Amino acid sequence: SLASRHHGAVDGMDNRSVRAAGFNVEAGTLLLAVVERSDEGPATPVPVTTPKLTPADLPEAQSLRDLAKRVEQELQAARVDAVGLVHTRAFRNLQYNQVYARVTAICAVMFAAAELNVGYETLTTETIGTAVSCPPKSLGTFNFAVLGFDQRPRFWTTGLAEAYAAAYTLVGGT
Repeated sequence: SLASRHHGAVDGMDNRSVRAAGFNVEAGTLLLAVVERSDEGPATPVPVTTPKLTPADLPEAQSLRDLAKRVEQELQAARVDAVGLVHTRAFRNLQYNQVYARVTAICAVMFAAAELNVGYETLTTETIGTAVSCPPKSLGTFNFAVLGFDQRPRFWTTGLAEAYAAAYTLVGGT
């Protein structure tokens, strides 16, 4: 895991914190969550300016470039070490336009991560489910209290829970 790669670099160093961004794609819109964890402590959320990134109403190439730039700005501002994207479970009944919007959003995330030289990976719902102790088909049930939230964040039930679960998975959870 990312967390273990940062352990024990030099004895006596202060706690290195690890920050990861999680992305979830819902109908071509990106939901972004950033989580931080130091060697000692629990995972905690890092506020982002725009947790919901929607493609601009531009011609498709410009829309992709615009979304990638906005993702890059968010990732740069949050100073993340890694990026994880929630893999889709529902390939079977997707229409082309749904797939197109999803793939375009994923490309924006991959491009932004590459521009910043930040590791990128696609995380299966099984991998995330294991890390957050939720059934793979029900990542939305990830408990926001685990991250120290005292109330449910905006967009939690419309895809942000899954983004947080992905970020949490990358930093090694509890």
